Amino acid sequence: MIFVYSGLPGAGKSFIIGRRHPGAIICSTDDYAYDKGNFMPEKIGEAHGACFARFIEACQTAPFRDCVDIVVDNTNTTAPEIAPYMLAAQAYKLEATIITVFAPPEVAQSRNIHGVSKEIHGKMAIALASRELMPWWDASTIISSF
Repeated sequence: MIFVYSGLPGAGKSFIIGRRHPGAIICSTDDYAYDKGNFMPEKIGEAHGACFARFIEACQTAPFRDCVDIVVDNTNTTAPEIAPYMLAAQAYKLEATIITVFAPPEVAQSRNIHGVSKEIHGKMAIALASRELMPWWDASTIISSF
């Protein structure tokens, strides 16, 4: 099963994923956009490409594994950011769902460890709030309460 997580930086996606998906294959730009604990925004494009490559590799090997979840842990605040993951899931005939982790923007901003500016964070919040997903995509929301 594929789980595409979505939410603002600081919403609690990684925390929730760690609790809900032990043993999952995690595909996250965070794995590629940090150097010795320091976020490198100049690497974000390259990081998204590497994350998607890892996701495709996981989809290709899914039939040979026993019930291991594949989890995408990115902000995915817009439908175009989510679409490649959902289309790949369809292409590989894998069940997929989008899980949006919601936290009030001011709470998420205060917990954001990526150094996303308040201005950019606000734009991401607007994009997330106005996002329209494809009607055939399975999606749900989790309210972050920690």
